[in-house]
Amino acid sequence: MFLCVLAGMTSLFRGNVREIIAAPGGREAMLQSLDAAIAVATHEGHPPSPEAVDFARGRLTDATGAWSASMMRDVEAGRPTEADPIIGWVLERARRHGSKRPLSRSPIRT
Repeated sequence: MFLCVLAGMTSLFRGNVREIIAAPGGREAMLQSLDAAIAVATHEGHPPSPEAVDFARGRLTDATGAWSASMMRDVEAGRPTEADPIIGWVLERARRHGSKRPLSRSPIRT
């Protein structure tokens, strides 16, 4: 859940958490993606614990967060990524469960 959102959002926006959160709508986009990933995990029978959700929300909305996923650096460098098994898996499950959340409607191809 956490890695999917961190990798997806930092790769999509080509920025770290701080930069995304500072952008207009960035915080909302991050939280919508997290909610979508939580919904997929829950539908798959693996609801995240409240502690895991709190950790993810804190890290993914930290206005001082200078971190990004290694996938973003791979995208920027033109290297192969692990997008299919991380983001693609979640997108496929979201579609399977009929999710109406933004993550499942992403135009990004994995």
